Amino acid sequence: MRLGRYFVCLACFFGFSILVQQSTILAQSLEPQKSLTQYLLHNWTTENGLPSNTLNKLIQTQDGYIWAAGYNGLVRFDGTYFTVFNRRNTAALLTNSISDFYETADGKLWIGTSGGGLVLHEKDSFRILQTKTIFNYPIEKIFKDNTNRLWVGTRSEGVFSFEGGDFKTYNAIEPLRDVSVKTIVQDSQGTIWFGTEGKGLVRFADETFDNFTTKNGLADNEINHLTIDRKNRLWIGTAKGLSWHDGKQFYSLASLKDLTINKILIDKYDCLWLGTTRGLYRLKPKEDNTWEIQVLSEDNGLPYKEITDLIFDKEGNLWIATYRGGLCRLQDGKFTNYTVRDGLSSQPISSVCEYKEGQYLVGTDVGVIHLIAENKVLNFPTKNSLKSERIRHLYKDKQGNIWVSTYIGLLKIDAQSGQETLHTEANLLPDKQVRVVYEDKKGNVWIGMKVGGLLKLSPTGESKIYNKLNILRSNFIMSITEDQEGNMVIGTNESGLMVISPDEKATLITTKNGLSSNTIFNVYIDGENRYWVTTGGGLSLIIKDKIISFTTKDGFPEDSPIDILEDDIGTFWIPTYRGILKIKKQHLLDFATTKSKITDYEYYGKYDGMNNQECTGTAKSLKSSDGRLWFPTLGGLAVLDPLKIKMNALPPPIDIFKVTIDNNEVSPRFPVVIMPNQQRITFEYTALSFSSPEKIKFRYRLKNYDNDWIEAGNIRQAVYTSLPPGKYQFEVIAANADGVWNKTGDIVNITVKPQFYQTNSFYFVASLFIILATVGLYAWRLNAVKARSRELEDMVTQRTIEISAQKEEMEAQNRHIEEQKQKLQESYDDIKIVSKIGQKVTALLNLNELVSTLYVSINEMMKAEGFGIGVYNPRMQRIEFKNYIENNKSSEHFFEMSEKDFLSVQCLERREPIIINDLFKQYQNYITEPKIRGEKYPQSVIYLPLLFENKPLGVITVQSFEKNAYDDHHVTLLQTLASYISIALENTNAYKIIQEKNENITDSIRYGLTIQQAALPSNESINEAWHEYFAFFKPRDIVSGDFYWYKQSDDRERIYWAVVDCTGHGVPGAFMSMLGITFLNEIVSVQKIYSPAKILEHLHKNIRIALNQADAKNTDGMDIALCMFEFTSTANNNLKEGEALMTFAGAKLPVYYVKNGEFNEIRGTLKSVGGRQKEEYREFAEFKVKLSMGDSVYIFTDGLIDQNDAEGNRFGSQKVKELIQKYHHLHMSQQKKIFGEEFDRYLQGQGVIQRDDVTLLGVRL
Repeated sequence: MRLGRYFVCLACFFGFSILVQQSTILAQSLEPQKSLTQYLLHNWTTENGLPSNTLNKLIQTQDGYIWAAGYNGLVRFDGTYFTVFNRRNTAALLTNSISDFYETADGKLWIGTSGGGLVLHEKDSFRILQTKTIFNYPIEKIFKDNTNRLWVGTRSEGVFSFEGGDFKTYNAIEPLRDVSVKTIVQDSQGTIWFGTEGKGLVRFADETFDNFTTKNGLADNEINHLTIDRKNRLWIGTAKGLSWHDGKQFYSLASLKDLTINKILIDKYDCLWLGTTRGLYRLKPKEDNTWEIQVLSEDNGLPYKEITDLIFDKEGNLWIATYRGGLCRLQDGKFTNYTVRDGLSSQPISSVCEYKEGQYLVGTDVGVIHLIAENKVLNFPTKNSLKSERIRHLYKDKQGNIWVSTYIGLLKIDAQSGQETLHTEANLLPDKQVRVVYEDKKGNVWIGMKVGGLLKLSPTGESKIYNKLNILRSNFIMSITEDQEGNMVIGTNESGLMVISPDEKATLITTKNGLSSNTIFNVYIDGENRYWVTTGGGLSLIIKDKIISFTTKDGFPEDSPIDILEDDIGTFWIPTYRGILKIKKQHLLDFATTKSKITDYEYYGKYDGMNNQECTGTAKSLKSSDGRLWFPTLGGLAVLDPLKIKMNALPPPIDIFKVTIDNNEVSPRFPVVIMPNQQRITFEYTALSFSSPEKIKFRYRLKNYDNDWIEAGNIRQAVYTSLPPGKYQFEVIAANADGVWNKTGDIVNITVKPQFYQTNSFYFVASLFIILATVGLYAWRLNAVKARSRELEDMVTQRTIEISAQKEEMEAQNRHIEEQKQKLQESYDDIKIVSKIGQKVTALLNLNELVSTLYVSINEMMKAEGFGIGVYNPRMQRIEFKNYIENNKSSEHFFEMSEKDFLSVQCLERREPIIINDLFKQYQNYITEPKIRGEKYPQSVIYLPLLFENKPLGVITVQSFEKNAYDDHHVTLLQTLASYISIALENTNAYKIIQEKNENITDSIRYGLTIQQAALPSNESINEAWHEYFAFFKPRDIVSGDFYWYKQSDDRERIYWAVVDCTGHGVPGAFMSMLGITFLNEIVSVQKIYSPAKILEHLHKNIRIALNQADAKNTDGMDIALCMFEFTSTANNNLKEGEALMTFAGAKLPVYYVKNGEFNEIRGTLKSVGGRQKEEYREFAEFKVKLSMGDSVYIFTDGLIDQNDAEGNRFGSQKVKELIQKYHHLHMSQQKKIFGEEFDRYLQGQGVIQRDDVTLLGVRL
């Protein structure tokens, strides 16, 4: 099956392989309409698994892998993992210096080395090419011509051809003598061209060699690369420029003079791609036969400017090998991005509007407006300075006037004259902080402000203010639009939606009416006059008076959709903080009517071509007149044409590349055999799609074992253990990022060998043995029976007489046995009942509950109108029946031990049972006269003493008003129960003692809690200097081993935040926490040590001294995350206004922070504070980060991430990161609530307990 798949791949990629080798490209390529900076650039280096950042050559083989050659071995890449082949793991590689590749049509990969000969890779194995003569020259180029002759260009030894199993040298030919041949190509006429180092170009045709140099028109005699275009022109990359030959003469491109060109690619649009020592060049042909030249180099994104090789893969991605910058991929995504690399003044974009046909205005966060025209970013200067203010909104009215909303005023640019007017409180506005502008159908311009409400400007110049003093409920305006009936729909920041009718009647719509949140981001009115409202709590749909909300609880994936656009085919595109959500409008309408589950949606993000997938909060997106969608993001402007989305239609080739059986690797290219003593088999597989490999989805199954396909997501490994003997087939299929499945997949056949006792031969031998043994046993038994038969015949007569006599006796015995059996069954049933009752009562710790339970159970076994348990009180010297039940009525009775005429007293003193079935005839055996405390004398009574380890506990009594109510059977049952009751009473007494002691201990610990809480920072002290923060503090026990610490230095220039996790929890941890708080305060306030790293070092030393850890075995310590914030500019930090410097040091704990909307993490030193110390001096790393106002910081202890849910799933650091990235824009109090709810959700379920103390701090600058 594997060979069959191989030949299928061979047939599919034959054409592709030939085209790649000839350096022509009729395959995929990058769309030429985009600039080089608009392609997505991804870089891999040694940090990602490359053995070296210096690469020489690239190739994509027919099976789909990308191979890279360098000076430190050979690399195979599947888009996710690098596999390195070198001298250490591959015997055929005699050197790690690899210089070139060539793949032939039969799938053999020829590998050229520098001094290690020619190596062949075929079917996962490497071998050195064996020839008649030793060939160990340094190889520069490998090429096979159309006659199947292999050519090898060498360094300083000319060129060789491989024919008849040996190499033929052409060193005698003058142009090729002792020269380096770096490139070889064959044109459509069969002519072979050799590019040399220093001797120009050599042509081989009709067994004749001709030489061409600069004298013939070449740009230089050092030729680095040759390629042929579709017009059979020869393109020549030299050390000093680009030349070409049209079949008659040579030409050179003057604009590229002195440029060293290492590689030339020609794509299907006839664009030339040049890999040079100055970066990546693209030459796009223009109609006037000139070239539009663009360059991608270090100053606009390339990690290193010197490029050694280029290839296009079969999906159209451009792969770039660099000299010192590793491997790069240039990719054309679904989006067109405009970023700072294209000329934008800031990465975050807050606004966009259509200016003229094909032209768009873009508002940045630094007060600069740009014009996008013909795919270029230009400046759109204004006469009025916007003072680095964020452009909140851009709007073009019907007259063509441009309105620019900022927090320093509203700038109007007149369409006719270009005159600018800056409106502020001084000339028009009640509030200069303008957020949004809208023009209604009548030509009125509506202006929404942050604190000034709403201003309407009529076409005649009249103005009117709407605010909380008249009809608005909030002055903070977020959005303005008009519905089809002329109503103005106003979104506010905290008071929901206001609908103002043409006659100025206002209707308020809030969460009380069903809105998902009162924070409105935007409102979209569709063609049916339905309101689609994006809010801080989800999406809401308003159809007349009906409101339907879509939240995460309903299966809607977003709680904070920013905006909503509808394309021309009824699909919604919703910008969010984690990408752009695509969902059909009809799907949402179906949910509104049928409440069908929302499942059919898709996210578009960085793997689909967005430079930054986080869309700008509260920003308005744009659907332009040509149908394209424009989304402001924190990484520039992302543009999508929803009707022309680039889809990858190629199913990904699949390869099961590794099979491991009990840690022993076997080849997946042949059937796999698992021996009986082998238990675990692991399959590793991949799919070769290089456009968004992170979004590849896998399915696998083991035929004859799995009932259905297993959805593996992006996981590339499958493990099976203890497979039963038999034959299996492991299959893998995969889909690329656009959901195109390779349903053929890859297959490995497996045979699991049985143990010897599971084989058919064993079953046969065992069966034969059983048959023979049975036959032998039968023969022996038959003979024995015959002999015995003869004996019996003699005995029959005698026995017949005896049997007749015994018959009657046996019948009598049978009757007796049946009677005994019946009694035994009854006794067994009683024992079961008594045991069940006993188990129940021994678990009870309350005497009243114990008596009530027994009263019901005993009445099921015997008459017991009266029942009670008398507990012996040694201090009071009396027996106390606190819950004596008679005819279902409860009463109390106390019997002094001095009163001897009570049966209960006699029973306990004698420590023996009292059984009476006729009270007035039998009482004299125990007392002088009967006494009762009830209303009526019982006739039958049983008293039994309750003893535990010979210690008197009390008595149990059962009483009936009938005579002869009890027999020995009843007494036996009660005596058995008495043992259980004695245990229950002893348990009850012990429980009371434990409860009293526990209450005393708990009271002491609660007092300790008061002390610990007093040591924690108070909200009042924090609020003096910090206004937005939260502390999620959840001890596992009453007191905590976690604590958080806040400190402002005495000079008020520094603020410290820390979370600390002490060894243990509960009381031991609390003691450690008090030590930690004391030492931290002393180090900062008394010793005046301010560096976080130095603070941890001194804290470590203090704890070791305090706990004598240098000599004692005590290893208690602390994990800590400590942040220091400085807001005052000094010579050391050079802070600007609105900036702060965070200095972090950690002991096993990290810090997470969100800067300009981007999530970041810094890990602490992997050592604790306190505890064991092997090194001479413990040091902690320190990190400094500049932050801006609005950025947020999070530190936490490991109790949060270590918590598990009912299924055993950990909360995990990944979930913390996801929650922060999703909700960091919310107020800190809301974030605390979200974290608390999510943590509580993990604690739900049977058997789930909080594992550790939990502390999480979040602060916003």
